[in-house]
Amino acid sequence: MKVLVATPVMRGELYKRAWLSWYAMDCDEQIDFYQMVGGDKDPMAYNNVVGKYNDARRQMLCGDYDALMTVESDTIVPKDALKRLIAADADVTYGLYVWRHGYPFWTAYTKVRDAEGVSLSSSPELARKLWGKVIKTEGVGNGCTLIRRHVMEAVEFRWSLGEFGCCDWHLSLDCQKLGFTQKHDLGLVCGHIATDPIYRILWPDANAEGLYTTEVVETWEPMKPEGKWLTGVEIVMGGSMKVEILNRFHLGAGEYANPGEVRGVTEEMGKRLIKRGLAKPYKAKKPTKGPKITFDEPEVPEEILEPGWTQKDEDDDCPGCPKKKGKK
Repeated sequence: MKVLVATPVMRGELYKRAWLSWYAMDCDEQIDFYQMVGGDKDPMAYNNVVGKYNDARRQMLCGDYDALMTVESDTIVPKDALKRLIAADADVTYGLYVWRHGYPFWTAYTKVRDAEGVSLSSSPELARKLWGKVIKTEGVGNGCTLIRRHVMEAVEFRWSLGEFGCCDWHLSLDCQKLGFTQKHDLGLVCGHIATDPIYRILWPDANAEGLYTTEVVETWEPMKPEGKWLTGVEIVMGGSMKVEILNRFHLGAGEYANPGEVRGVTEEMGKRLIKRGLAKPYKAKKPTKGPKITFDEPEVPEEILEPGWTQKDEDDDCPGCPKKKGKK
């Protein structure tokens, strides 16, 4: 099997411990790695995420790969991650991690609907009973996921403003509609790196009271990609239209737009924001006129001129200087 391991890197954030874990995966299959860093120019962070996922999809399909493994830049995977994903033998197979925003529920969902979902960890007894097993689910987080080629041929990653979740949520929905099997390996335990309010790693743990544990990282060492990797980490771009934000709203991936900010967006996105009352067309303010300032031409004191020179001599010997009125 030929697998493309793709990582959409947001805001240029690469983490050494996560990065090393990907390359440490033990597998007999042919693996190519593809990390998408920079180019985050859309003010809607989720649009940047979806764009990178679809870039990975194109690379996978054009490169004649059998499967796409998505591993997100803040996800630490075990050495046998790819082996376990392949062995589960499903159209889409997921590793297990917990959310880093909000309550750290498990990302294995027994129910995924348009605007509703149920995590397996919301039923602690059932979660503990199934710990370590491979089970059928309705999908969800793409932090460590193997997607077979025939699925990628039929489904694109998608998300639109106002919709629930991001492209992982909609992949789960599309797979349900098309009848693709989705499974979670509850023994493929991944760490999820969080940075707010402190650097830490969240791990699923059936033996813990809340079904997760927190590893606090005292010495933190983020990745510093070199050369062509570092292609830019802009969040805001100068689009074809500028809008002024009226109400604070979530852009996705932990980013917010705040009232008073001016953001460059596409015309389509601008119309959508204005229609929802989140922004208005930006009109640059004209600079206010200040008081008119005039300068009197200074007279050079006679005592600082060379002996034998007068102010008149200074004026006459400066052919490039403008002549005063009355002079020819």
